[in-house]
Amino acid sequence: LLLKYPCHPAGNPFVYRHQGYSYTFRWTKHIYSLGLMNRVLGDKLPEDFIALDIGSSYGIFSSLIKQEYPKSHHILVDFPEQLILAYYFLGTCFPEIKIAGVRELLDQKELSRDFFLKYDFVLAPWPLYERLGGIGLDLVTNFASLGEMSRDYFDYYLDSPTFKEAQYFFTANR
Repeated sequence: LLLKYPCHPAGNPFVYRHQGYSYTFRWTKHIYSLGLMNRVLGDKLPEDFIALDIGSSYGIFSSLIKQEYPKSHHILVDFPEQLILAYYFLGTCFPEIKIAGVRELLDQKELSRDFFLKYDFVLAPWPLYERLGGIGLDLVTNFASLGEMSRDYFDYYLDSPTFKEAQYFFTANR
């Protein structure tokens, strides 16, 4: 997978290059997670699955899933300033994709699965997380941030209908 998906140059990261590989430390962690996800969930998800990443940062893992599963749809939940970076990063990685943000989310009186299937990526600031329930998520992912949160915010995410209704949860937390 590391040869298939070399580190993207958006943001001009310091990239290690060795024997045809192009990577950063963070990139290799997500490539490893993608390989694990493929082994565990690859044959269980529909081809147009909807995945939600809690604490998505700038969308590195969601971007890798989108490359591996081109018909998938992704909801990124994080702080607004992280989602600005995600908009830049994802737009650079996928110039032809459809990205929805706060305006599109707030324009909807009620969110449905069909709304999310119209977009490749939906960028949702964390205060809008509660609105995402009832859409039939196929997958929720999280890497590290649940381990960084206070118990109140941990419970905010995991006790919500959004999380409880999802088919699968894929995570790596300390």
